[in-house]
Amino acid sequence: MKYPSFDTRTRCGRRGIVLTIFVVGVLFLLSRELFNPRSREYFVTQLDLPPAEVLEREEMENAGERKLIPGLSEEVLAKVTDNAPMWDADLEAAGVIVRFLKDATLEEIAHSCVGRVRYAHYREQPASYRGNVVRLRGIVRRLNQVKAAKELGVDSLYEMWVQPEDNLHEPIVILAVSIPPNAVSSGDDLHIDIAIDAVFFKNYSYIAGDNELRSAPLFYANAPEIFIDSRSLAKESQGTETQFPFYLAVLIALAGAGIFLLYHHYVTQKMLPKLEQVPEVLDLGTIAEDDSGQKEKKQE
Repeated sequence: MKYPSFDTRTRCGRRGIVLTIFVVGVLFLLSRELFNPRSREYFVTQLDLPPAEVLEREEMENAGERKLIPGLSEEVLAKVTDNAPMWDADLEAAGVIVRFLKDATLEEIAHSCVGRVRYAHYREQPASYRGNVVRLRGIVRRLNQVKAAKELGVDSLYEMWVQPEDNLHEPIVILAVSIPPNAVSSGDDLHIDIAIDAVFFKNYSYIAGDNELRSAPLFYANAPEIFIDSRSLAKESQGTETQFPFYLAVLIALAGAGIFLLYHHYVTQKMLPKLEQVPEVLDLGTIAEDDSGQKEKKQE
């Protein structure tokens, strides 16, 4: 096996030293980012790859499959009124839904999920999806903890106004039993990435900030599966991100040096004359006979 030469007196040796420094530098920078927890977390959030057991729920559901949660009946759901505020008649169905969500695990809720449903489907066909667990993704823009009606069996709920990923203009409302610990519990103008399995309830009417009567799809949920504050993550990683131009400059410089050396090596090898290939194993007996024959010729 032929090992690289590191003799600084030769061109090949100097080239080997520079190439070694280039490789070590690139590996150092990549390993530094690999073991940086903020870099890994940012990479994962950008890819947002769901685990295998979530893939089925991530698929868009086209048909209005009815898959009611346990304890909920069509008779109870028939009392719910769309395009209206929360009436007393709505509380019976809402109580069944919230009690189920409060006591169920996320796995049990996911088992009842019919998959992802497009905004236009549950917005325009609320009766077809009422009581179904659907997969939602979007960005939380506003979050507040609100007092819950006593019929729901909980003291408070987290009211989240979410911008769904398939509708950038119309919000949805999610009332969750809980949110992850140490997460933002209230605020406006938020930017929290969310993925959650929630039960569609109704098109809820409310008075908007401009005093206009509007309506938004209303959901009940247990807790988000993904709840990441992108802005806080960016602020915490600010110290690392400010060094990115330096890393980029170093990588470009090392890559340029490597390309130059490879090109120089190619040109040099092309210009050198081709030498006769020397056998790896020399036959000393043959060499000795050739030398003795040359000596006899000289003596003659």
